[in-house]
Amino acid sequence: MGHGGFTVDVGALQTMVTRLQALRGDLATAPASQRLDPEATGSHPLSAAVGEFVGRWDDGRERIDRNLATVTSALESVVAAYAAADDAARAAMNGQSL
Repeated sequence: MGHGGFTVDVGALQTMVTRLQALRGDLATAPASQRLDPEATGSHPLSAAVGEFVGRWDDGRERIDRNLATVTSALESVVAAYAAADDAARAAMNGQSL
């Protein structure tokens, strides 16, 4: 949609939505091998430190996922709004009403 030099590439926004959804999927299905096993260290202090890191990492992944969900939802709303505005403008130019 473009007016007076302002252009929005709705297709690019939709591509971004698709990529963010894929990223969320990748984050949710990351193999367990990418996680650390605290007991594998053989040292109690190191195991405790690794365990704390793993807990924070899992919390961080959950926060990232929630943030991605929020951004994705917002972008989906933006795409829908611009698509509706384009449709309304197109219909108005053609003398139709939606």
